[in-house]
Amino acid sequence: MNPRTITSYQMEALLGLLGYKLYPSNGPRRVFENREYGAVQLLPPAGKEPYARIEHLMTLQRVSVEKGIVGENAFAELLEKARQQQEEPVASHNAA
Repeated sequence: MNPRTITSYQMEALLGLLGYKLYPSNGPRRVFENREYGAVQLLPPAGKEPYARIEHLMTLQRVSVEKGIVGENAFAELLEKARQQQEEPVASHNAA
């Protein structure tokens, strides 16, 4: 795995750590917004891609630093914290 790659689940965790919340949208995209800082991040529908696109991660970093949500070092620390997040396994409906 590329060192800059994170799963979609970890990307959502990172967004949460940065104060973003998921808001309803009229289209297939998911809209995450940090209203305190006027920052928005659009992501593909949930479950569509197992890994976050590198351009989404780069955009999130740039916007978070430029809007003053966090500094570059703090972003790197939160990214590492998000990478530690493991998606909870979902029990199969036919599990014994």
